[in-house]
Amino acid sequence: MCLSLTVVVMSVSGLNVALVSAVGGGRVRELFGDLRFRTGSAVITTAFFAMFGFFFLNTLYLQFVRGYSPLLAGASTLPLAVAMVIVAPRSSDAADRFGTGRIIGLGFVWCRQVSSSSPKSVRPHHSSSWLRRSSCSERE
Repeated sequence: MCLSLTVVVMSVSGLNVALVSAVGGGRVRELFGDLRFRTGSAVITTAFFAMFGFFFLNTLYLQFVRGYSPLLAGASTLPLAVAMVIVAPRSSDAADRFGTGRIIGLGFVWCRQVSSSSPKSVRPHHSSSWLRRSSCSERE
């Protein structure tokens, strides 16, 4: 019987969660009993999954729709990654100085401005046509 790496990793993760709950369950319940910690954990988890989804789907889009090589698609995401590395450590100080709501609002405005001012060649155009072509070619 051959176990896949995914099954092994998921099993070890499940055992770790069970062990942490059994040994430090009181402390974990105390942490998640605090509304601020619970909300922060939910926001960070949601942001992580959103960023993972963006990077994953954007890389697929660049490769399969735009025709980039895997290396070029990966290199195309580097400017965003570098910007995140530069901005992330400073965000806590900015939030303390200007307030969390203002920083979040500024981030949304900045993202909207960047997406609306991007050149037309970067925006998806007729992206559904590649899906129709791929589904038609599979039937033939």
